[in-house]
Amino acid sequence: MSHITFTYHMSNAAEVAETCITLPMTKAAADTIMGYEPEKILWDTIDLPVMQVFATLNTIALLQGYDFVGIVAMERVD
Repeated sequence: MSHITFTYHMSNAAEVAETCITLPMTKAAADTIMGYEPEKILWDTIDLPVMQVFATLNTIALLQGYDFVGIVAMERVD
C-alpha cells in the first residue's frame, strides 16, 4: 500500500482555503499519479487514478461548502 499527501485549494464566495489529506492507494495508482506535476494535472486527465483523486477531493470540498480548485503539491509518504 502506498500513500500520497495532497495539498489542495478549495474556494467559495467568501474565501480560498488550503488543506492537506493523505490518501492510501495501490502502488500502481501512486506511481501513475506521481508521474504528473501537481500544477499540470487537469480535470480532463484520462488516467483513472488521477480522475479518482480529483473526484475524491471535489467531493470533500463540496461537503465543506467549497468548490475544488486544484492540487498545489503532492508528496509520496510510503
